[in-house]
Amino acid sequence: MPAAWLCDRDFNCEDGTDEQDCDPEELRCGPRQWACAGGEQCVPGVWRCDGQRDCEDGSDEAGCPPRKCQSSEFQCRSHGCLALRPVCDGKEDYADGSDEGGTCSPSACHRARCPHACYQSPHGPVCACERGFELGSNGQVCKDVDECGKPGSQPCSQTCVNTQGSYSCTCHPGYSLEPDGHTCKATGIKSDCIAVDCIGRNLYWVVGTAGRILAVQLTAVWRGKSEHTIVLDDLTQPRSLALDPLNGLMYWSEIGGEPQIEQAGMDGSSRKILVSQGLGWPTSIALDQLSWKIFWSDDKFHCIGSANLDGTGVHVSIPWY
Repeated sequence: MPAAWLCDRDFNCEDGTDEQDCDPEELRCGPRQWACAGGEQCVPGVWRCDGQRDCEDGSDEAGCPPRKCQSSEFQCRSHGCLALRPVCDGKEDYADGSDEGGTCSPSACHRARCPHACYQSPHGPVCACERGFELGSNGQVCKDVDECGKPGSQPCSQTCVNTQGSYSCTCHPGYSLEPDGHTCKATGIKSDCIAVDCIGRNLYWVVGTAGRILAVQLTAVWRGKSEHTIVLDDLTQPRSLALDPLNGLMYWSEIGGEPQIEQAGMDGSSRKILVSQGLGWPTSIALDQLSWKIFWSDDKFHCIGSANLDGTGVHVSIPWY
């Protein structure tokens, strides 16, 4: 048991031993507790100035700075906040009774010009806004709340799109929105290889099962629909991809019925076959700009191959086992 619970006049042990042999004149509160003014009660420190009376003498709410109520709440005389609906309902909901009396009148809202809703209060009619809106400084205009831009707010696991009075969550390509409307889950779409165009600031990837090479801007933001570009979509079974942004070229390997290594412009133009002989299953390729060569690993023949970037000078190393 924490030492702070000893002699706090709250029996935590079933046999009451935590409150035995204590000084009857002194109440010891823990470092995270608040000592009520009466000297006979300790309450959690977080209950201090929370708008609710926890000490029997109410000292935990004494001397607290005024709490700013939301536009959908009524500010009581004791600085507490109360929902607008029970205000002026003929029943005192706050101990100070400030939520009743005054100019409470059912007809008060007939003269008010409230855009969403109006409630009577002891100070006259009060305009209120629907969920997703907040009252403007003049008290008569409801403004949209940007839930996506609120500091410390992360309502969506990936992309948040603010809408009028609300917001929606969307997911990146390859993810789907869960039933909770906030969480994105991978759908199982597999990218066989990705490559970055550091000059054009684009991301390329290969989807072998679909026979496609796709691209998207690195700065793209998912807004509910795909913004990627299909660079090539008539491939057999592409597997690996390498980019040459300086020359605007891309290279990829095919591992389908006719394995080969091909080249095209980074926009998919000028497609041609570089290597088509002596290949088994070229699963990975890499470029060496200094030697002007392309290298590949062959998982079927268990070897490393190389060629010039124009397809000449094909060379296969000793197989590994």
